Amino acid sequence: MPNTGEKPGKGRYRCTKCGQVVVFDNASDTLPPCPKCNNAEFEKVGQEEKMDLLKTNFEDWVGKKPDSESLNTVKKNFLFYFKKVIGIIPFIDQVVALWLMLNDKEYPLIKKGICVFALLYFIMPVDLIPDTIPVAGFLDDAGIISGAIAIYNKDIIEYSANAGNWLKENGFK
Repeated sequence: MPNTGEKPGKGRYRCTKCGQVVVFDNASDTLPPCPKCNNAEFEKVGQEEKMDLLKTNFEDWVGKKPDSESLNTVKKNFLFYFKKVIGIIPFIDQVVALWLMLNDKEYPLIKKGICVFALLYFIMPVDLIPDTIPVAGFLDDAGIISGAIAIYNKDIIEYSANAGNWLKENGFK
């Protein structure tokens, strides 16, 4: 198990106390104390770490390449769930902007972690506040989507501008 001060080599290392992931691209990098909790003990993790929806701190997902299972779950189930909620939620344009970003082959995969996390949270009916609870059921989803939009800031502008067109082209408006 690598510890602070060691040179563990290239790879991803997760803090054993809080789960923060540190990435090394250079084999000569020295492992610092955990930037989140100052812990000194880490474990090496594989390149593809499955996303955990219980982690609601967006910082955990910034700059993270989404795992293939989560990415495929979103791509496979998004439209089905989207059609069920289109007339119910007021933040539909923001959801579509994230969907368009996710499907943009030119947008770097390493920057899509938050996008996949937010959309995965959105399509899962059982989350912090279950979506089956009228009105309140989508409040947590709105918070997650808004947080993702805020993090993508300038990157999301183009996709937000195209959301209305996508809705029209696909028969939703």
